[in-house]
Amino acid sequence: KKIKYGKCNTIIIGNFAGKENVFLIQNAFPISAEFFDHIHTVEGKPITVHNELNRILTENLGEVLALYNRISNIQRLDQPTTLIEIKDIIDEAIERAEKKSWKKAFSILTSKRYSENDYIILREKDFEE
Repeated sequence: KKIKYGKCNTIIIGNFAGKENVFLIQNAFPISAEFFDHIHTVEGKPITVHNELNRILTENLGEVLALYNRISNIQRLDQPTTLIEIKDIIDEAIERAEKKSWKKAFSILTSKRYSENDYIILREKDFEE
């Protein structure tokens, strides 16, 4: 996925508790309190997520959650959501991402908007209704 699109926001590899770990953003839904059953410890000491890894996880979870929320807003009990409806959501996000504004102009200068393969990189705000 990363090779094809220049980014993978559903699987994150990061250093946690002194070794590389895989964080599966794609498996984060639905999240409920019952899944947070313990604090990770090493030799009885709590392990925290480092600031940079926390930022990366939060950003990627936000992007995936934004798409998940948009899809859940159109779901119906009597009919499955179609790929065309999901494509429409993504197309709207692409239009928002490409819409010109002063804020976007600054964003283009300070952050990466396109992958190496020239795919636009969608952010959480691009999915907002």
